[in-house]
Amino acid sequence: LIWLGLIMGCGTERVDPSSSAWRLVNLEAVEVAWRVRTLQFFEDEACTEPLWSVPNQTGDAFGTEASEMTGPEYAFALKSPRGWETAEHCDPGECHLGFRWGEQKTVR
Repeated sequence: LIWLGLIMGCGTERVDPSSSAWRLVNLEAVEVAWRVRTLQFFEDEACTEPLWSVPNQTGDAFGTEASEMTGPEYAFALKSPRGWETAEHCDPGECHLGFRWGEQKTVR
């Protein structure tokens, strides 16, 4: 798996970016298909305060075209065995999986 690294700022100054949508993007080429079984965003660096990402309730899951029966919503169903999988290979920066809320969220 290839995960997006969040850039939090330069030097000693900390930057806490906020957005109404967050996503993972592949940084390197994925030869066959990129699969993410489960994805959860958090408000804190210790990953103890989840940002509730419930498709059709708290917002919308989105992603690059998925293989059959592996839409982006399955990656946010935390106990789903399906997850999300791209329909094809991914060139660097070409594929993504994310969630869109109705308000600004800070992810750490």
